[in-house]
Amino acid sequence: MRSTQWLDAHRVGYIIKSYSLSAGTASKAADEMGCSLDQMYKTLLLRSVDHRYFLILIPETQRLDLLKVAKELGVKVHMAPKEAVEEQTGYQVGSVSPFGIGTGRFASSRPVLIDKSCLSKERIGVGSGEFGKELFLKPQDLIRALNPKVGDFVLEEFPGAGS
Repeated sequence: MRSTQWLDAHRVGYIIKSYSLSAGTASKAADEMGCSLDQMYKTLLLRSVDHRYFLILIPETQRLDLLKVAKELGVKVHMAPKEAVEEQTGYQVGSVSPFGIGTGRFASSRPVLIDKSCLSKERIGVGSGEFGKELFLKPQDLIRALNPKVGDFVLEEFPGAGS
């Protein structure tokens, strides 16, 4: 996998956990991998109004607050369309890894943000770039490897969060 090759090259420790493609939901996938849903982080691609791209990692249990992100970045952002995700990251929507990003304009600068909630976790799971596999690593290792902006990027109240 491109993501694990990148992690190996940068000497970042990780564990690969698998789940069945028929799991259907992140909650069922978490159960199959023996972890809690709040350990799993989704990797989303954002596009600014001036056409710059940003990756952001937030918990599966939360929703992104685009206003908080815009305030941090100093520019209005929205979710990138599916085609842009695949073009800019080299990964399919639903399997995006923050590691081993593709060859698009995004690859050279790789601006990344991550929600501060990761700091309270022993390990977090992120996309591997392949459906059915998740990479688990220590948040400190992810931060050291990607040098992301760490902040509060999720909506304050989200009905059903953590359930």
